Amino acid sequence: MYEKIMIPTDGSEHSKRAAEHAMWIADSSGAEILVLNVFETSSLNPIRSRELKKDMKKLWAEDAEETLKGVLKVLNSNGMGLKVDSQIKEGQPAEKILETIAEENVDLVVIGSSGKHALDRFFIGSVAEKVVRSSKSPVMVIH
Repeated sequence: MYEKIMIPTDGSEHSKRAAEHAMWIADSSGAEILVLNVFETSSLNPIRSRELKKDMKKLWAEDAEETLKGVLKVLNSNGMGLKVDSQIKEGQPAEKILETIAEENVDLVVIGSSGKHALDRFFIGSVAEKVVRSSKSPVMVIH
């Protein structure tokens, strides 16, 4: 039924539960899993120091790598033999998730209902909500 399932993750508890659901679906459908982490750098725009911006991006990229390692460990240690790939992107999370859905021909997105920063949904709207509203592929939201 599904060939490629995307798990956008930020390391939150909701995204970890989303990974577990995606794993079960992939196991039963034979789908490949794509784990995606997007880190936002727009908060660096007011900072004038290029060196500081570079250092902050490096730290955020390292954090994204650690987040992916945690999810990949769960997906690869289950004994299911799933095909798993991962990507890290920089930019606005919902926008990059939607771009990746199209670029990678994702059949299903399994996303946590809220991320590390629960207050985000009181402003602008949550990443999950934006993805649900704009995705051309089905989206499963995990609480």
